[in-house]
Amino acid sequence: MRCLVLILILLCLDYGITKANQKSYFEKPISEKQFTDSIILIKDYQKINNLNELLEKFKGRPVMIDLWATWCPPCIKAFNEKSYAHLLPFIDKNNIVLIFISFDSNETSTDWKNFIQNLDFKSYHLRCNQNLKDNLTEIIWGGKNVYSIPNAMLFDSNHKIMAKTLPSVEDIIKLEDTITELLK
Repeated sequence: MRCLVLILILLCLDYGITKANQKSYFEKPISEKQFTDSIILIKDYQKINNLNELLEKFKGRPVMIDLWATWCPPCIKAFNEKSYAHLLPFIDKNNIVLIFISFDSNETSTDWKNFIQNLDFKSYHLRCNQNLKDNLTEIIWGGKNVYSIPNAMLFDSNHKIMAKTLPSVEDIIKLEDTITELLK
């Protein structure tokens, strides 16, 4: 009987320790959680106020920028269907930098960080501030607070805009053909 009581006590202690470990892991602030090696937050992304400042970091390489947000169902659908994973061999072969710019607000920044932590392909990420968002919407759509996401853009290695709007990543053949033609 003592042996049974001892086993029950040990099980309860183990359960309590396990629960405590789980609690401390899940209560960590998002900034302390680690991203995978493939998810690269652009350094000081909060301070990037215009497209030129961003592109300057990737001199000499073509850049594809994808604009999205966690509150955008078509954006999430593209990630969930692994459309980007199918595009990666083409991106790598053509030495293209893939950057995802989130239009998430400060209020949804935790959602953004939690979402990108689960991606499993190499990509650069930033959440734009209002200045960068205004600059992008002005360049692409000709005005502030006027936009349609998801939207992908392409820049050549000199960072000249080749396309303000690319075909959807869900139509991978059309997207690859368009990029190939534009970068000739």
